[in-house]
Amino acid sequence: MTELDKSHNWRHDGRLLFLLLALVVPLRAWMVWNTEVTARDSIGFISYALDIEQKPWKEALLKNHQHPGYPLSIWAMSLPVRQYLGFSSTTMQLSAQLASSLAAVLLIFPMFYLGKIFFERRVAFWGTLLLQFMPVTGQHLSDGISEALFLLLTSLAFLFGALALRRPTIWRFLLCGVFCGMAYLTRPEGALVVLAMLLVLGVRQLVPFWRLQWSTAFRGGLVMTLASLAVGSAYFGFTHCFTNKPSWTQMSSMPDSSIDRFASAGSGERETMNRTADGQGVLFASLFAANLPREGQPLERFGQGLLVYASEGFQLFHYTGFVTLILGLFTRLRRLLRCPEFLLPCAFFLLHTGLIMRLAMKAGYISDRHLLTVAIWGAYFAAAGLCDVPERLMAWFAPLLQKRTPLVTRLALLAFLATCLPRSLQPLHGGQAGNRLVGLWLAGQIKPGDVIHDDHNWSQFYSGALFKEAKSAPPTTSQHTSYHVITRSKDVKVMEEQRREEEKLRAAHGEIVFHWPEKAAIDQSRIVLYAVPSGPASRAP
Repeated sequence: MTELDKSHNWRHDGRLLFLLLALVVPLRAWMVWNTEVTARDSIGFISYALDIEQKPWKEALLKNHQHPGYPLSIWAMSLPVRQYLGFSSTTMQLSAQLASSLAAVLLIFPMFYLGKIFFERRVAFWGTLLLQFMPVTGQHLSDGISEALFLLLTSLAFLFGALALRRPTIWRFLLCGVFCGMAYLTRPEGALVVLAMLLVLGVRQLVPFWRLQWSTAFRGGLVMTLASLAVGSAYFGFTHCFTNKPSWTQMSSMPDSSIDRFASAGSGERETMNRTADGQGVLFASLFAANLPREGQPLERFGQGLLVYASEGFQLFHYTGFVTLILGLFTRLRRLLRCPEFLLPCAFFLLHTGLIMRLAMKAGYISDRHLLTVAIWGAYFAAAGLCDVPERLMAWFAPLLQKRTPLVTRLALLAFLATCLPRSLQPLHGGQAGNRLVGLWLAGQIKPGDVIHDDHNWSQFYSGALFKEAKSAPPTTSQHTSYHVITRSKDVKVMEEQRREEEKLRAAHGEIVFHWPEKAAIDQSRIVLYAVPSGPASRAP
């Protein structure tokens, strides 16, 4: 068994970590620089960060559905950014992406040492690099969403949890609990690490040659649990609930009408509405997900969910990587199952998969973002497969060529990374340039009292209207213009609904004042902006 304590070649580790930083930092900088628009979820997180700054803590928590960990990091990052660049939509977008990118860069360290615990140095290096460079994971880690911070905190909880299971000490259990609590403050799934650790401690006591002293196991589990509860109480103590995210409510009880709404969104981009506590402000969160049929018995839907889960994983690991992941499981799993600390990722995987299956059966969808925590472990096995298979092939075909095995292994790994780069380097949300341009055009046109209707929220964000509405209510006596942004869909059902909506706007004397692409004919434009003259100003519905 490869042990972290038996590989104290810190100089070698330092060189590999420096190489990882040299490769990952430019990638993160490229992604931030080449972002067309911010993620739609990011708009909600940015508004949450400003609520934390401007409102009492309890009011900010109750108003928003997300957990506060990532908005707090945006707020902290925005302080120096706003100090030097001023306050605007662009600087807040930059703050959100810098917070994610910093967390993604820091993720290198716990992932590298976590890989050394369970595998060896080379698998730790390549597994860490694969997670950063695979297209789906790589793009999420630079976006203005909570995944990068959550993966950082979760991997730290895994790291100290694995160390505690290997050599039980109070401070290791304590740090595991602290990072579990911090992960929970970022996303509710962070609590699964605590449950997985407690489950592993219980299972170990049932196996004679793995058994710890009962006092050691009890003290460790108690310290870890109390530490996680103490940190997590910053959220639970004010909201008096485990989480107020709509998806968790949907998993426990979802009416048929809600299921219909989710299903009607199709397999592309989904929308969930997050209303403020007073029922006025509306923020939309988007999710790219695979859709499940709503018909069938529970067992049938469970089987469909497993197929969708596997297909999302297949895409997450860039197809070829999923095959090498299976090969890595074949070559490494038997040895790892002899290690008691490997029960931790196994228990987490079972708990996490059960949660995702519950979501699939109740809400009818699975997103690739739901699988990112599992992707940490999958990246190691994908790297192990890419390392082991060339070695075995070289050993079979020509013993005299075994001296070239390290070169063949590196070429195989580099070839896989080369297939990832074209998609990994694509601009974030590159097809949404028009939504940003609409917002920038509106920034020079809107007047006090004007309202903007846009399901995608990008126009409110880039025009600055989102922040103006947060500071003061529009006047109620002046005339105003109501702007309606229509992002035309390619889905036939949605197209028909949008056609009827445009007819209503024209009937209300609305006219198109902006369209994109600007050189295209209006009827061929992807985005159109209607300006409708209205009476006394009122809040947008």
